[in-house]
Amino acid sequence: MPLPEHLKRNLIDLDVSETEKICPVTKKELPLIGYEQTEKYHYVKVTLEVIVFRQAKYGASRGAEKNGVVVADLPECMILTI
Repeated sequence: MPLPEHLKRNLIDLDVSETEKICPVTKKELPLIGYEQTEKYHYVKVTLEVIVFRQAKYGASRGAEKNGVVVADLPECMILTI
């Protein structure tokens, strides 16, 4: 469920390592193909804000089916454990 739009948002960009940006087949740099976005509530004094973790996604224009897409990891605070 999306968080309310009226809340202030603080954007934190996350990226993969430089070595993960290299295609294993062509050895060329993968183009940035978009972002995955995860939001969580963040309580600040008497206000409620949303922190947006924007994870860079990289994928080859050819052979993406074989080599997949590389996405930056979320910080541990966002990894849910059940």
